[in-house]
Amino acid sequence: MVPHRGRFVKGERRDQLDWQRGAGDTATYGRRCRGSPWAPDDCGVGPLPRGGRLAIAMFPQGFLGTRADVLTDLITVGYGVIPLVLYLSALRARRGEHRLHRNIQCICLALLTVILILFETNIRLRGGSDALYLTSSFANTPLLRFSLIGHLAIAISTYVGWCGLTIASLRRFQRTLPGDFGATHRRMGRLVIAGNVATAVTGMWIYLLGFVF
Repeated sequence: MVPHRGRFVKGERRDQLDWQRGAGDTATYGRRCRGSPWAPDDCGVGPLPRGGRLAIAMFPQGFLGTRADVLTDLITVGYGVIPLVLYLSALRARRGEHRLHRNIQCICLALLTVILILFETNIRLRGGSDALYLTSSFANTPLLRFSLIGHLAIAISTYVGWCGLTIASLRRFQRTLPGDFGATHRRMGRLVIAGNVATAVTGMWIYLLGFVF
């Protein structure tokens, strides 16, 4: 499916492009097209709404059976697993396996960084976070907006704290860790795990609001 003078031309690949609204008649578009992450031929919206734009969908349909794409599904599942992995990694450190603990932490943080970059790129190409949740029943509602703000505040502060702890710990590894910095490291580590748990819970809440309901 390809755009032609503001309309979709039938017969082309519809999984290449995604019709997302901009600043035009967003309510009409969301109501008529709700239920499908790809804009079907029979969506019935005709020309792009005033201020609207065509956005590219980087990733195919997800595997959880919702309106989300595969990257969003992977992030949702991944954030549910990360707190458990971090907790098991902390147990390894308690048993004296500090090198394994360090490696697990660095791998998790590196993978999360790559995924977040891809996710942010996906959001920008699809027209922003508002366009991402276009087909939700809660699109443009205070509940979704404030949920997003709370989630982002927790996620960003946790990520920054995790990065800071990792850098500080790597500099002290085998010198003062374990050692004088050990107590601070443990306290900060607990905060990072708690922050990741809160990020996972709020992220799942937003996933339900944005892609299920």
